[in-house]
Amino acid sequence: MVRIRLKRMGRRKRPFYRIVVIDSRSRRDGREIERLGWFDPLDKENNIQIDGERSLHWLNNGAQPSDTVKNLFSKVGLSYKWHLTQQGKSEDEIEKELSELLAQRKSKKDEIVAKKEQAKAKIEKAEAEAKEEEKEQEESDMKSQQDTIEEASEPAETTEEQKADKPEADQATTEKAESVEEDSSK
Repeated sequence: MVRIRLKRMGRRKRPFYRIVVIDSRSRRDGREIERLGWFDPLDKENNIQIDGERSLHWLNNGAQPSDTVKNLFSKVGLSYKWHLTQQGKSEDEIEKELSELLAQRKSKKDEIVAKKEQAKAKIEKAEAEAKEEEKEQEESDMKSQQDTIEEASEPAETTEEQKADKPEADQATTEKAESVEEDSSK
């Protein structure tokens, strides 16, 4: 039985696959009958190239695609093209429906990307607001701490009695100082 499957290429931890037509009894990397394209799982943009005409030729001749290759064919629209061919549609109808399908898939992909970008922008905005709020909170905390420090360093307000007693206390200290000087001079 003839299969359409992947043949692993590339180096260790950098896989690259060829899409090949191969006898089902041969090993994975064995001798192929024909190369139909390639698949690079690490490249996000341009990761699949398939020769659609030759693939359809082999499908018409009874080649069975593996599950992974079926998924790849679906991704590029080859399965849908095969389905429309089996229904007996003309080439013009097939091309029209295939272009509609690909346009629909592209619009869905664009919607998903737009939603992801909106969500990302919303998260960034929330993070910015949280940072700003945190900064304002820190500033208010620092200001209240400075006010507390200033209040502690300012002398307490003295009452009138303390002010009146103060000159007497000053006079008493000067008298003591004078008496000490007199005693020291003797």
